[in-house]
Amino acid sequence: MPQNVPAPSRQVSAPQLPVGWPERLMTALELPDINPDTARLARAARIAAAASGQDDDAAATAFVAGYAAGLAEGTGQAGFDRAHAASLRAIERLLATEVTAPSSPSRRPAGDAPDGTTQDQERRP
Repeated sequence: MPQNVPAPSRQVSAPQLPVGWPERLMTALELPDINPDTARLARAARIAAAASGQDDDAAATAFVAGYAAGLAEGTGQAGFDRAHAASLRAIERLLATEVTAPSSPSRRPAGDAPDGTTQDQERRP
C-alpha cells in the first residue's frame, strides 16, 4: 500500500456543473430559442428551500415553474417568454405570502372549515 496517501474523505461533495450548463441542457433537450430567467428561477428556488428547510423544495419549485410555463405555451395561452415570466410571478407572489405569513397548521381562509363550509353555513351530519 502506498505511503503518504490521504485517507478518502467521508464527505462526498456534489459534482460541479460546468459554466453554461443551462444552455447546454436546453440544447441537449432540443429546446432552441428560449431564454429562461435562470437567475430569477434560482432565487425563487433558494427562497423555497430556505423557507421550508427542505432542499427538495428548490427542485420542486423549479420543476413546477417550468411545467406551468410549458403547459401555458403548449396550450396556446402564451408564448414561452410570457408564460415563463407569469409562472415566476405566481411563484414569487406565493412565496411572499408563505414566507411572511405566520405559521399555522392550516392555511385556509379564516372562517372556512375542513369540510368546505364556512362559519355561516349550517353543518349537517
